[in-house]
Amino acid sequence: MKTNRLVILSLITAIALLLCACAKPEEGSSDTTVTQTNLSADSETELAETVDMNYIPELPENLYYGGQTISFLVEGQSFAADEFYAPNQNGEIVNDAVYERNMAVEDRLGVKLDFTVASASDVYDVGNRIEICVNSGDTSFNITTMPGYTHTRYVLAGCYYNLLNIENLNLDKYCWTQGFNEVMSNGEKQYVASGMYSLSMLRNMYITLYNKDIFEANNLEDLYDLVLNGQWTITKQSEMVRNIYNDVNGNGQKDQLDSYGFVSGTSTSTDPYWVAFGMRFLTPRDGIYMHEVNTEKLIDCVDKIQDLLFRNEGVFCVDSDSAYSTNIIRIFSENRAAMCTTMIYQIENFLTPSGFESDYGIAPMPKYDEAQENYYTHIQDQLSVMSIVATVPEDDLPMMGAVMELISAMSYKYVYNAYYNTALSYKYLQNQESVIMLDLVYRSIRIEATFIYSSKYAMLGKMRSVVSSGRNTMASAYKGFQKVWEAGTKELNEGLEKLNH
Repeated sequence: MKTNRLVILSLITAIALLLCACAKPEEGSSDTTVTQTNLSADSETELAETVDMNYIPELPENLYYGGQTISFLVEGQSFAADEFYAPNQNGEIVNDAVYERNMAVEDRLGVKLDFTVASASDVYDVGNRIEICVNSGDTSFNITTMPGYTHTRYVLAGCYYNLLNIENLNLDKYCWTQGFNEVMSNGEKQYVASGMYSLSMLRNMYITLYNKDIFEANNLEDLYDLVLNGQWTITKQSEMVRNIYNDVNGNGQKDQLDSYGFVSGTSTSTDPYWVAFGMRFLTPRDGIYMHEVNTEKLIDCVDKIQDLLFRNEGVFCVDSDSAYSTNIIRIFSENRAAMCTTMIYQIENFLTPSGFESDYGIAPMPKYDEAQENYYTHIQDQLSVMSIVATVPEDDLPMMGAVMELISAMSYKYVYNAYYNTALSYKYLQNQESVIMLDLVYRSIRIEATFIYSSKYAMLGKMRSVVSSGRNTMASAYKGFQKVWEAGTKELNEGLEKLNH
């Protein structure tokens, strides 16, 4: 597959700066903080000379707002609370990178960024507070972030501006997630965006994590080469792990104490396959959303997933209990799995702090087949999305657009690399192949609209039920889903049509 090779090789130039910034401090140095602070923040010019221009903001040089305050209400859940709020430098890598980004935005635009962090326990806190503000004409907040799956109600209630009409905001830049824009831009309207500011997006990227030592011991091809050649498919994955099983405790039963080729589960670990296989359930077309499903492929997708999970000697499925994802990464961390499906935040929170000594790599989720041209990365629907509140005066919208644009672009400059230094360790990021895979995973993000508009569809739970049953009942199950999903699509289109912003 020449297309995949060319796409991946083209990433090398774009991430050259990241590789330099990832370097370890010299031995004996007391400076253990690795960020991109050695890049000038005086202007976008220096960054533009070294990095792909698709990541660089192109704002008027004389854009300066004389100290005006921009008020943010940002979500407070643990994996998102540090995206914006960093009141001072404290020596922690991500905190300091966020602080430096915020200062760079303030200095460049002549604004003061004021952040209010919402409740950590109430995912609807941002939306509820903004809805009250809009209904009462309260102008306390200008820009918000909230969990992606919570946004639908508040968008349809007219709480936010159409971002496609905002001067100084260019959502075509790579610092905005293009696989998100693809489905959230419906005709001439888009009310939420996500991008490199969103640590919750980076943390919730689904990947294939693999143990290079176990791969070498079993004479398996490295996933980097398979991905590069377009050969990394679910069929290939199933073949590779089929004969890797060891009954460690000798009880004659497959359990969490044994060793496997692949460890996964039947709940959230099955979610990324629908995106990875290029399936579409809700597609924007000619200004409206269409519910269109290739049912033949959908049924075959279930076959492929169930063959891997339930009919493969080298695979173990963790029960869907409260420690579901932790148990998957724990087995991997104990060198008892050649590969697993996980999210970046599990590496950040479990693998890296545990002092994992083996050599590991990451790769995208496997494709449906080799004929599929691209890899696609699924993001759990908790990623944060950014919007401009409808009570902002229209004269201030160009300023809001500039602030949003610069925050996401400066996040690439400061926060992106700092986060991965923390989450994946210096050792991992010294490997050029690993950094190329990491950037490929990010550029391959593709959002399925029914997951983000989850209040209209409740789709993932239904799909999980079919897969976890071990029987392919998708043909009959889809008939039951279809009317509900079509009704949800009709209601969504009617709601969006009524919006004035």
